[in-house]
Order: sequence, then C-alpha cells, then structure tokens
Amino acid sequence: MVAPNLSGLSADYLESRMNAFLQPFSQSAHAIDHMWPISAGTDAAAKRALAEYFAGQMAPSIKLNSSSPGKSLYEQGVPPCRSCHGAQAEGSGDAPRLAGQRQEYLEAQLWAFKLHARVHGPMNFRGASFSTADIDAVAGYLAGR
Repeated sequence: MVAPNLSGLSADYLESRMNAFLQPFSQSAHAIDHMWPISAGTDAAAKRALAEYFAGQMAPSIKLNSSSPGKSLYEQGVPPCRSCHGAQAEGSGDAPRLAGQRQEYLEAQLWAFKLHARVHGPMNFRGASFSTADIDAVAGYLAGR
C-alpha cells in the first residue's frame, strides 16, 4: 500500500498537505490523482476537522531497529534526517513523523523527492544524494525492519 499512515501526525502538517495537493506541479502524479479531487472539494473547516481527527489518533508504536543499515543514513546524512524529523523519527514542527510509516510509502516519497516529482527544497536536496540501496535501507529502518 502506498498511502501513508495518518494517525498521530500533527494537525498543522496534515492540513498543509491537504492544501498542497491543490498545487499539482509540486506533487507526485500518484498524489494528485488520488488527493486533488478530494482536497479541491473540501472546504477549510472540513480539512481542519479531518486533520484534527487523524492527529488525535494514536501513532503506530514502533521501535526502530538499531542494527538496520538505514540508521546511519538517517542519523548522519548531510543534512541528517533527524535534524528535522527528530531523533526517533517522531516528527518535529513542520516535519512529519516517519517512524512507523509503511516502507512502500516511504520509498515512493523518497523517489518522488529524488526525481523532483514532489517539490520540497530540503527533501529534493537530500533525496538527490540517495542511491536505490540508500532509499531501501532508510525506508526499511523507519518502517521498523
């Protein structure tokens, strides 16, 4: 499944993502295909209510695998992922929680950033440095594998 796990993500992040789907040139084709019609047809109050609902759900409980090859990529990259997403990938500020996301979803997002199919300056820069093996490793680490 390529969809993210929304439970426990911050309401502000979720609301900003719903609004971002209205900017088709900065999103992946998959996201636009699935989310643009929903976002375009949902008013601001409903978006906020949806964001607060999912933010209020319990985030997946996951223990990151300290022996995973993706751990060093997450912690020591340039810039390190943890500088925005938190030491345990719990999310911080505008950066979403990555711990417990589905590996397939994380891989798809990293590829979208790498290929500039999804536009976000810091992530495009970071994604460009990842090889196929790096994407597999860091996505596996964050998914708890």
